[in-house]
Amino acid sequence: MEVLHPDNKIRYNDGDRVQIALNGDPQDLYEGTIVGLASEHIIDYWIIELDYMLPNWSYHCITQQHTFIRPRCDNRPFLCEGVSRI
Repeated sequence: MEVLHPDNKIRYNDGDRVQIALNGDPQDLYEGTIVGLASEHIIDYWIIELDYMLPNWSYHCITQQHTFIRPRCDNRPFLCEGVSRI
């Protein structure tokens, strides 16, 4: 699948601000800050500290796969929408 091509991945750093399409839904957007990398494979999972707590979630941080996140103020589609960046 082309959207999983390594060139589509964005390498984030701690402190980078991001938008999250929660559960891959671009209509359900949240914002937060990258605080670490949880897993690096074909699909990377990043640890994100949310600006606001999610309903029914008692933690400030969540892990999200790279296809569900993008840099804050980036208007390009999320990779989970099936759109390649390369």
